[in-house]
Amino acid sequence: MTKSKTIYLVIFTFISILTHGQETTDTTNIWPYCEYDYAKQYIYNLENSLRSNHAIIKNDTLCSTVVGDAITLQQADIDTLVKIINNSSTIITTGLSKSYVPHHAIIFYNNADSVCAWITMDFCSKQIVIYPEKAECKPIERKITDDEVDEIRKEAEKLSQIISTNGHKVLNSPFAYAIYKKQIDNDKRRKKK
Repeated sequence: MTKSKTIYLVIFTFISILTHGQETTDTTNIWPYCEYDYAKQYIYNLENSLRSNHAIIKNDTLCSTVVGDAITLQQADIDTLVKIINNSSTIITTGLSKSYVPHHAIIFYNNADSVCAWITMDFCSKQIVIYPEKAECKPIERKITDDEVDEIRKEAEKLSQIISTNGHKVLNSPFAYAIYKKQIDNDKRRKKK
């Protein structure tokens, strides 16, 4: 046997030993608990009429307050998003305010173009709601520590960067979203003329 064939055989054997018995990642055990093909982001609820745990999808129908076009996320953004949800504590679902007025959503679709999961986000309160829920994502019933506040802000900033990098505005108050809605409506009226 030649020296190169021996080295190849040793490397192949080593890799086989390392990978033997390892399981592949089962996506049904990590959020979003489904096999998804792609994800799209939406901006909605600019008039601030939807609050609390409003679902972006009801009876397989997208919320009527969605504005503009959906934006398909790049795989790197999806990976970052899924990592944030699965690696973070439950703190981002608690947020920094009791008020939850979502304006952004990311919806995961399977290869049959059916919805399998979603996230709604309120960057003003630094809070998200995920569906399906993670069992460990229960509201915190105590005072949030300064470190937890910092963690919430960091996680919200990462999510905000995904949204804004892909073309949707992230604004600093519900009032700013209402003004943005009026601008969109005015632009539509001008285009019709």
